[in-house]
Amino acid sequence: MDADHVAGICSSLPGAWRDHPFGAGFPVFKVGEGKKAKMFSGLGETPPELAEKHGHPPGEFVVLKADPDLVDELRLVHSAVLAPRYFNKAHWNHVCLTGTLDPEDIADWVEHSYRLVVTSLPKKVGSQLLAQLDAK
Repeated sequence: MDADHVAGICSSLPGAWRDHPFGAGFPVFKVGEGKKAKMFSGLGETPPELAEKHGHPPGEFVVLKADPDLVDELRLVHSAVLAPRYFNKAHWNHVCLTGTLDPEDIADWVEHSYRLVVTSLPKKVGSQLLAQLDAK
């Protein structure tokens, strides 16, 4: 799975939209409106030094929010799931898109990240978005 495929998954989620708050080289996907919008994923290129440190070829990655109980488990089980560089390491994972992970797992992790963020939105908005997602 590559970054374009992940972007397609993100774009297909109810109320999701693309933003570039960190510059053109790091598109993020948010859900919600205005100042209450929250990021649930970001796409970029794994820096060569980080890839080398973890034995991966440089390439695309997605950063995803995860339940704190799941963050460390994913890193232990999957060598392509790393602690993120500039995000809270207790709540986010850097997922290398090097072809070593099951695409269904990545899609599930994108939805998990989305659900975590949606549940933190105002209740009326969040419940409507989750209802739309579950109706798919």
